[in-house]
Amino acid sequence: MPDYTREEVIKKVFRGEDFIGVNLNGLDLSAGKLWGARFAQASLIKANFLSAELSASDFSESILHSAEFRRANLDRAKLSRAIFEEANLSMSSLLGANLTKGDFSGANFNGTFLKEADLSEAKLNWTDFTYSILVDVNLRNAELSSADLEGANLEGADISGANIYNIKTPGWMIEGIKCTHVYRYPYGAHEETKEKSRRNFKEGEFEAIYKSIPTIDICFRDKFNNLDFLRVKDIQRQISEEMPDAGLRFKRVEEFGNDTAVTFGVENKEQLDSVSNRMEELFKDKEYAKEFLLRLGDSALKMLISGSEHKALADSSAPVTINVFNAPVSVITNSGEGHTVVTDSKIDKSAIGAGASVDFSQRYEENRAEIDEGLEELRRFIGEGQRQLVEDFAEAIKGKDDTNAQKAWDIIQRVPEVVTAGTTVYKAAKLVGGYFGFNLS
Repeated sequence: MPDYTREEVIKKVFRGEDFIGVNLNGLDLSAGKLWGARFAQASLIKANFLSAELSASDFSESILHSAEFRRANLDRAKLSRAIFEEANLSMSSLLGANLTKGDFSGANFNGTFLKEADLSEAKLNWTDFTYSILVDVNLRNAELSSADLEGANLEGADISGANIYNIKTPGWMIEGIKCTHVYRYPYGAHEETKEKSRRNFKEGEFEAIYKSIPTIDICFRDKFNNLDFLRVKDIQRQISEEMPDAGLRFKRVEEFGNDTAVTFGVENKEQLDSVSNRMEELFKDKEYAKEFLLRLGDSALKMLISGSEHKALADSSAPVTINVFNAPVSVITNSGEGHTVVTDSKIDKSAIGAGASVDFSQRYEENRAEIDEGLEELRRFIGEGQRQLVEDFAEAIKGKDDTNAQKAWDIIQRVPEVVTAGTTVYKAAKLVGGYFGFNLS
């Protein structure tokens, strides 16, 4: 039960009293006149502030998990170091508000007015900023992993030092955006991976790159070799012959930690989807993979992979029969001014003789810290009755028991909480599954 009723809270606010450290969980304060209210360090989990007047209010270091703030007025409010995970702030106004170092992971800012707000060092992973106004905001060193910025206006914003891994940005507006450098690393990555993913920009360079013509990225996880690049270029040649009017042009190769993205521009926006779909088809086409290797020839192939992880093969006189393509691969399209993941697919290893089973233990060893953090999130948010499933999965991958790991994951991904898109449990499960090449069904 909350420490105060709605009427008591409104009266205390009117008298200028504060609510430091009090319990107001679940309290309905919708449409309340709460200008300058002081809720610092209060617990307001699932509290309802729908359409409330909260300008110049103080929520510093408060806990507002899943709270409701739709259409609320939070202009000049203090929200620093507060926990707003999965809170709904859609269509609200936060003009000049202070959100520094707050945790807004999974929060909804759809259509929200955030002009001149300070979100520096804020946790904004999986946050929905679609069609929000972020003009002149401070996003320096913010965590934006998997944030959705479709249609958002970031004109004049400063995103220097932000992590923009897997952000979705079709149709965003970034004229005059400031950026000295960004990072692109998955949530929970090691410090070494973070630093390797850093990319520096000259003045105006970020804007020039990310508001360019529609693009398609071919993203390779973990490893990328000369053969991968030649295959991508061969696919470009094939598509250019099939769709000469698409204007498919090679743009760049970028490394982000252990990942590599090969980017192509598509001058004819009308054919963007067709080109993207055809690329995905060719990556999955077994016959095309075989034809590519035959055209390349054994001698050229051995020369290409000499000195790589396939050096033993290069030194051999036997014909090339193993899988030398790296997987998994993602096809990413940009329909306007940004990047959106449209499909996660794997190069079909069986096209060139390799098996398709998942080596859970190997994937775990390669990404131990990130997977452990994702499992901890699953344990934290999944229902108590399903928590044992997570333990079974963790025990199997750590014990190198791939069979039981597969069985445990098959059950986990059918848990109702897990398959409900947008929930914290769903996001944590998707993060863990991604390291093993799985999408949630």
